[in-house]
Amino acid sequence: MLFLFFFSCSQGWSKEEKAIFIEACLATSKKTYPSVTQEEAEDYCDCMLLASMRKFRNGTEGDQEIVKMTE
Repeated sequence: MLFLFFFSCSQGWSKEEKAIFIEACLATSKKTYPSVTQEEAEDYCDCMLLASMRKFRNGTEGDQEIVKMTE
């Protein structure tokens, strides 16, 4: 049972992946929509991070899917 606990904790998005996602999202939203406030951009990016975390097991998987969509 202890093994399952450690295994499940090692899966998912790392703090670094989450931070990179938010940073990239904020930069893109500011460029795309210059009139958006910082608070609105943060709310949007938090929402997109949660949606991405539900869809992809980790940031690497999400990145791979994005690349496939742009090919």
